[in-house]
Amino acid sequence: MSSMENAELTIAHAPDGTSTGWNITLRALLLACTVASSGTLALPADASEMLITTTGTIGSGSETGGLFGLPDANTSLAGDTYTLSVGYDYLGPNYAAGGSFASDFESFPGIPGPVTVTVDGVPLSINLSNSLGSIREESLVAGFGSLDASNNGYNGSASTGAFVTVSQDLVCGSSNSCVPAADLLTPFIYKLLAGDFGTDQYTYNCAGFPSCTATTTFTGTETSMELQVPEPESWALLTTGLLGLGLLPRRRRA
Repeated sequence: MSSMENAELTIAHAPDGTSTGWNITLRALLLACTVASSGTLALPADASEMLITTTGTIGSGSETGGLFGLPDANTSLAGDTYTLSVGYDYLGPNYAAGGSFASDFESFPGIPGPVTVTVDGVPLSINLSNSLGSIREESLVAGFGSLDASNNGYNGSASTGAFVTVSQDLVCGSSNSCVPAADLLTPFIYKLLAGDFGTDQYTYNCAGFPSCTATTTFTGTETSMELQVPEPESWALLTTGLLGLGLLPRRRRA
């Protein structure tokens, strides 16, 4: 007999003989349901609507200011490994999908979201915020065996915020299928094969550039791409559990 079954039997036989035991049992079941559903969401920590993550090796590029634990002087990044994660908080009003093609292009403002690059295990995170001083321009295109994503903007006003521009492009070879559905809503994990072509570009300028010195620019060759989106069934299960937990105290007071 499981620990949950033991808990149900103990609670259901409450010594006062009232329905309190049943309410507590239902609460326990709903809580278990909520916990179980939250474990299947597979969402990034900031719960962005979408998260595109690529990994690869830097072909060319450099950094200054010791951003990745390297010397403060201009340092080549060629040959270093990287992970690039770009979040989009939602698909914008210009989103369109049909057949084998989908796109979303939002400009001035674009779609806010976090951008994190990790080079040799050292992360650098910038959140493209929704401030009046930001200039964001986002593009997402999927279809015909490819997925192209880009975003750029500041994490504050143009005069005080750090600036990031990033792109993640994957084109599959004619014999490979890398994008399972051209709707920007179907998650997938894909490791590039022979005949595929994947390129990432990333640029970071610290707040107040060019007066500041911490900058990096690189071009990388992808080895994998992952698209994460919320799972509607899991959200529904989680919402049901939370709603049930909220209603139980009212039921006992009635």
